[in-house]
Amino acid sequence: MNSSRRASRDVQEGEIDDVDIVDGDMDIFYDDDEEEFSFEGTGGSKADAKFDLTVGALEEVVMDPDFTEKQSSFILKYCGHFEGGEENKLIYSDIFNSYVDLIEKYIEQRLAASVPDFSM
Repeated sequence: MNSSRRASRDVQEGEIDDVDIVDGDMDIFYDDDEEEFSFEGTGGSKADAKFDLTVGALEEVVMDPDFTEKQSSFILKYCGHFEGGEENKLIYSDIFNSYVDLIEKYIEQRLAASVPDFSM
């Protein structure tokens, strides 16, 4: 048995008291031989299938570099208005509303293109 598998078993059985995960000892928790798994099949309702499709499409949207670029551009445009402190400036509401408008429209458009009969 390799040391990683043994250490993983030892942790599961409570035989290792302290593990320094901050400095990179996380590998003792992982078994290199484990296979990645996914849920597949035809079980569930039509509503479940649509939900799964929508969540999958949403994941693709937020992982898309275009989405990240939109967020980064927005942040660069408005970052100068923010400063440390407890005070909430009136402009923060305007910036928030602009962000919600930009992001919600983008997500809604992308999801409508990917998910049949999508509606927010």
